[in-house]
Parts: sequence; C-alpha cells; structure tokens
Amino acid sequence: MQYQTGYKFAGRYLLKEFKGSGSFGEVWLAEDSETSMDVAIKIYIALDKQGVEAFKSEFAIAFELNHSNLLHINHFDICGMQPFLIMPYCPNGSASKLMGEISESETWKFIRDVSAGLAYLHSLVPPIIHQDIKPDNILIDRSGRYLITDFGISKRVRSSMRENTALNVAGSTAYMGPERFSANPQPVKASDVWSLGATIYEILMGELPFCGMGGGMQNHGAELPELSDRYSAELNNIVRACLATEPWNRPTAAQLENYAGAMFRGEKPAATWGKPAVDPRKTVVRSAAPPTGERNNNRQGTVFETGNDAEPESARKKSKLGLIIGGAAASVLCGVLLVFFLMGNNKENRQPPGEAEINLEAYIAKIASIETKIKQASPTQTGVLMMLIEIKALIEEAEEMESKHRAKLPNEYNKAGNLKTLFSNAVDAAYKPWKEAADMQSEFNEALALEYYGLLLQLKEDPDVRQKYNLLK
Repeated sequence: MQYQTGYKFAGRYLLKEFKGSGSFGEVWLAEDSETSMDVAIKIYIALDKQGVEAFKSEFAIAFELNHSNLLHINHFDICGMQPFLIMPYCPNGSASKLMGEISESETWKFIRDVSAGLAYLHSLVPPIIHQDIKPDNILIDRSGRYLITDFGISKRVRSSMRENTALNVAGSTAYMGPERFSANPQPVKASDVWSLGATIYEILMGELPFCGMGGGMQNHGAELPELSDRYSAELNNIVRACLATEPWNRPTAAQLENYAGAMFRGEKPAATWGKPAVDPRKTVVRSAAPPTGERNNNRQGTVFETGNDAEPESARKKSKLGLIIGGAAASVLCGVLLVFFLMGNNKENRQPPGEAEINLEAYIAKIASIETKIKQASPTQTGVLMMLIEIKALIEEAEEMESKHRAKLPNEYNKAGNLKTLFSNAVDAAYKPWKEAADMQSEFNEALALEYYGLLLQLKEDPDVRQKYNLLK
C-alpha cells in the first residue's frame, strides 16, 4: 500500500479507506474536498513520460463511453506522473462479496448486466477488449445494478506499466482463457467471455475453476468443470459454454445478454450459439423401441410388436418346452449342491475361518476401490494431487494387509503390485503439468506455488522440486 489513510492526494482528495489493489494501482474511498462528496479514486503507478502520454490518449476515448452497465469516469488527471481516475463510489462493493451467496435468479441478472456492458464495448469501432474481467472489477451500484470498471487499458499501456513497476499484477491469471497462454497472445472478444465464465463459476461455487490456474490448464487437456446439482442445467451449460477451450465455441457477449435476460424474466430461450457441452445430469439413454407390448404415449393407440410377441405360435411352444426342461435341470443341480453342502457341514474336522479369510472380502473391496480411483484421477483435474496422495495411502494400507496375510493365502493377497504400477503411471502423467503450474505460480503467487510443490513432493521425491520448495519456504 503506497498511501495512508488521511493523506490528501493531489491536494484535493482525502483518502478515507483503502479498498484494495486493482490492476497496476490502488483503489480508495476518498472525500472530494471541493464538493464534500465521497468518491472512488484509483491511483495508478508512476509512469514515464511516454507511458503517461499513452494513458492520456486512451482515457480520452474512455471518457466518451456511456452505458448503463459501465462505471462512468468523472475525472481523469495526472499527479506526480501517476494517472488517477475519479469515479462514483459504490457502497455495495464488488461482486467478490457474492461468493457462494448468490441465488440462481440473481446470477442470471448478473450475467445479463455484465454481458450487456461487454457487448457495448465489443461493438465499438475498433472494439474495446476489457482483458481483466473478474469479481473485483464488477461493482454493484445503489440500485443493485452490476457495473464493469477498469476498462480501456490496452495491451500497449499494460506493457508500459509492467516496465515501470515490480508490483505483482498477475493475479488475474486465474481469469485468462487458454488462448492467452499462447506464444503470442492477442486480445480477442471471446477472451472476455471466458473471463466472465470463470467469474460466474467463482461466485457460484466459492472457488476458481482449474485450481485458479486459468485456461492454461485446458491446453493440457483439463476437463470443463461442473456446477453443483443445486443449479439448473441451463446455468451449468452457460458456464461451460463460456469456458469452452476454443474461442469460436463460446457465445458472444450479445448472445449472453439476450439469453440471460430471457432466463431472468422466467422464459426458456433457445441457445443461439454452438451447442453447449453435454450436461451429464441431463443425459438420458433411450432404447430404440419401448419394451414388448409397451404403449408409446407419443403415438395414440400404437403398440410396438417386438421380441416374443412377434414370433409364430410354433416358436413360442418350443420356447415354453425349453423353459420346462431347463427348470427341471436346475432343480436337480440345486439338490446335488444341497447334499454336498450338508455333507460338508457334518465334517468333524472342519476348521473355522482364520483372520486372513475373514479380511479377504475387505481386501478385495479395497483393491477394487483403489483401481477405480486411479482410473478417475485425470492428470489435470482440480484436486488430482490430493486424490493421488489419498490413493498412495490406500495402497500402503493394502500392502500392510498383504504383508500380514500373504503367507496364509498367497494367491489372493497379491494385487497391490499391479496397483502400484498403475499409480506410478498416474503420478507421472500428473506431475509434469502440475510442476509447470507451480513454476508459473512461483512468479506471481509464492504461497500457492509452495503448496503445489509440497503436494508434488508427497507423491514422489524430485530434486528440482525439492530445491524450489526449499527456496520458497
């Protein structure tokens, strides 16, 4: 924090309350000493002369923007080579306060308002790409309307700001789509839509998709996340459509505005973009035809003749005879088995089952459970490292059971070796992308990088990871 409460910035704005660090600067609640009104002031980092001139040029355009879902800029100036903006103060704060607390109806309103603001920016000639949509940059005015702020900063000005500061400004990585992680990323409209999708997911679920590592994980095959079952399939599909890996598969901001607006009004609109990813909760497997003799409710009076009902009389008689013979044979077999069972129970030398026999069922169930978990451990899915650590502990438990009972039942207690091979392959598949993610986060978020390195080391020892872990620790 560069300034302190009580400081009068630019000789006019008395700083009253620090609100947070935005992109390349600080945001304060301040009192305008000329009008005695509360305002929001965003103070950017100091720039060189060239950076200041570029900033002036771009915000001259931003001043002309006017939309009900954009936070209007009241004043722009420079103080000590630091650009600053004066904006209306929104006492309701930002969308960050909505985390895990927003209803589905209010979510549709949120999507409608934000996408409306984006659609306006994208419709300009040339279009303005926001590049930093996230909960902190969406404010709530006194009437409950959602307003986009912090728009109008181009890639050129952002680059100039990075050159002029060592401030950690990469916290928005979590809201960057997969195309932003390419060798030469270019801002496109669909990138704002991906960021909005990540924002919607976060305020609904209370956590970021892809472990907060952004769309870069999709470039490594990460699967699209699902909302919890408390939300509708329509809302789930909207989020998944916004987070589509390919930009052209995402809806436009204008399409989102129209769809969300209709949903907020209680209508059931049809999607006007590419078909969203299949929602597993809505997938129903239907047979080609109803069961024999079942009446199809979609066709009045129609009965499907299939299976045995369509067979000739002679075939049905043969089938009935076969059933009689089969039933008799089964009865004889059951009688034979019953005799053997009773004879076995009467053996005086029959021994009660030992501990190995008693625990065998639990061992087999544990092996099956571990195998299922290994198959479910997708290398780039959220929480896979914790899942693999849990699997490692379960395999160790299975090995303890084998060590204890193998001498008694060597042919049964011998499955852990194969599981260890499968587990090792799963760890190797997950290790590389998560190590890369940790390396990336080490530049922006050391605490998160330290957590990832620590989890990796719990899976297997790696000298490079150990060294990086120790350096951060």
